[in-house]
Amino acid sequence: MKSSSFPLFSDIYQSLDRLVDRNSDYMHIESLGLSEDGRDVKAVYVTDRSIPLSEKEVAMVVCGRHGDELGTRVVGTALLEWLLSTEGEETRRKQLVIVVPVANPDGCVREEFFAPQDRLSETEQTTIAKLAQAYRPDAVIDVHSDMLDTESVIMANTSNSGEDVFIHNVVRAKMIAEASRLGYPFLAHEVERSSSYNNFFSGMCYGNFHSLAFGMEASHFSLGPKEAAESSLAVIRSLLNVGNTCSFWETNSGYPNRILMGDLFTSIRPVGRNATERRQSRSEIWQNRKFFTRPLREALNRRTTRVVTNYSGEELVGGFSLSCRIRGFPTIQRVLLNGKTVEPHVYKDECATNVCVDNPLIGGEYELVIEW
Repeated sequence: MKSSSFPLFSDIYQSLDRLVDRNSDYMHIESLGLSEDGRDVKAVYVTDRSIPLSEKEVAMVVCGRHGDELGTRVVGTALLEWLLSTEGEETRRKQLVIVVPVANPDGCVREEFFAPQDRLSETEQTTIAKLAQAYRPDAVIDVHSDMLDTESVIMANTSNSGEDVFIHNVVRAKMIAEASRLGYPFLAHEVERSSSYNNFFSGMCYGNFHSLAFGMEASHFSLGPKEAAESSLAVIRSLLNVGNTCSFWETNSGYPNRILMGDLFTSIRPVGRNATERRQSRSEIWQNRKFFTRPLREALNRRTTRVVTNYSGEELVGGFSLSCRIRGFPTIQRVLLNGKTVEPHVYKDECATNVCVDNPLIGGEYELVIEW
């Protein structure tokens, strides 16, 4: 595929400016900083401004970190156009989506990789990494492209904490299924199996904020601009749709990234009255996860369950939620936290009852006893 069939850097930015100018009610554009050669690294923010930002999930889509990956050049604009469509209305209402169409402007102009092989570049550290630190995204996807006749979605979680492997696999399966439905087969790859993809950005977001984290490899070998945009958009659109729904193991709608330790039955989770507070709590707990013991569950009898965890770190601003899932739909009779009766938050999923108790994040043992 000749590079001339994909847009030039100047074409991309001109298209972005026109698109934002025509749709300023829903989007605005900012410079995150300058590249080494003095070019703007731009981000486009898309959301329905009539709904408070505090209620919204935050997703980041980063394209073009490597300048010779031509297929990425059409993805950002295609995604922005979809977000402005009727089909993207729910995502605009429920999320702030931040799109970086060209993370490596200098490489794009040169049509060269033009990035370190073993770390984030200085430009990335001062632009997209700084942006992620500011927003602590709930989900990220790092869009790449290769000279192959295959495409792939890559799980970018760097640990198997909690149910992260299971959850990332569930979400990735939806992404691949949506692309397949439109005629674009994708491989399911892990980070260590992908020779060209590097995980420095998505992995950083997972490691710092417990973001739901993915990479993808489009193709600029067997696909032209239209097809590369369509296949990539199918994958990204499916990921964004996950952020509009409520997974059965979650209390609130949004990206399913809140089981920080434990499993689907017994877990440590963030707290918060809205999406912004839960995002802050999630990041805080995750960054201090080494001070928690894995929550242990014990059946004292057929109608009593005990859960215990310890926290040995410093007192933090937020708290945490200790969650216990019980088979079926029994009536909860009493819940004790360290021997004292408390009022839990109880919700039911398709086959179980979930009992959650919020706790201050101070050092000590937390014993939860549930009777039904």
